[in-house]
Amino acid sequence: MSRDFVKKNISKIISIFFLIFSTLLLCYVFYRSQIVHSGARLDYYLKYYLIAFLSITLSFISFFIPNNLKINVTIVGMSTLIGLYLVEGYLVILHNPGLKSDNFLIYKNNTGKDYDKRNRYRVYLDLKREDPNIITIIFPSHFINDQNLSYFPLSGLPNRKTIHCNENGYYSIFQSDRYGFNNPDKEWDKDEIEFLLIGDSFTHGACVNEPDTISGNLRKLNNNKDGILNLG
Repeated sequence: MSRDFVKKNISKIISIFFLIFSTLLLCYVFYRSQIVHSGARLDYYLKYYLIAFLSITLSFISFFIPNNLKINVTIVGMSTLIGLYLVEGYLVILHNPGLKSDNFLIYKNNTGKDYDKRNRYRVYLDLKREDPNIITIIFPSHFINDQNLSYFPLSGLPNRKTIHCNENGYYSIFQSDRYGFNNPDKEWDKDEIEFLLIGDSFTHGACVNEPDTISGNLRKLNNNKDGILNLG
């Protein structure tokens, strides 16, 4: 068997492999975008659609690239990609407290509970059995590229139990008020508003339960007398 014959077959296998991989990538992006998220996050998945279509295009072009060049480019590209993922994996483990076993043990000792390792979608599916109306957090940034909106939403859905995030071993969950913000709804009925808070995730109270937010702590200090509204 000649060396040229072997290179030719390896080259053909590489092109077929990348074509199959690119097609599966497109199918997966479509599944996540249109089935899991029902098209609600199309702006987020648009870049992945572009990557998938570009990969398919390059896969077809690769059938016409000289064998030696294709093999060399594949070796360099795969080596670079694997190296980058190894570095990224190391950095994720290094800087993500949720992936360190010591933090699991510390959380267990301090709270008596197990560190919640589920992703937000898994939490949503589990809690939806108990409350069909539960939702996950909706960020205003999801609507930035939506040209069909007559107004830009700054809050989530009103009067819904909402799953937020996990940075401390548990998923913060809050009951949104009548306007979709992270407040006890009764705050809107008070005669006087002492504090009106605006801001980003820090103001909103990301990854902590409502009593531990900035507004929640202010309510404790004034014994829930005057209104404190959190519009973060």
